[in-house]
Amino acid sequence: QQAAVGTQFMALVPDVVWVTANMKETQMRDVRVGQPVEITVDALGG
Repeated sequence: QQAAVGTQFMALVPDVVWVTANMKETQMRDVRVGQPVEITVDALGG
């Protein structure tokens, strides 16, 4: 197969993703460094 000029066929993505999150102080007692999280984005349908 051949790719046409201007066709994306590969993407390089970083292996680390940084997220800035806002939380209430009362929620901070349950947060730990290295803790796995689940992230949802309202704009992307949950």
